[in-house]
Amino acid sequence: MSQNDRKGKNAEQMLHDANDAKELSDDLARTKDLCYDYNQLCPSDEEGKQN
Repeated sequence: MSQNDRKGKNAEQMLHDANDAKELSDDLARTKDLCYDYNQLCPSDEEGKQN
């Protein structure tokens, strides 16, 4: 494997890792939003949804 091939594969892996990190960051932000929304429910609102 040539030096350029290794550099190209390393660059591809770094890009893949960056995309994974972005996706995880987006998932974490969405999770935080959902937790916030869930914790803002009034007890009467929660009971009404179960019926």
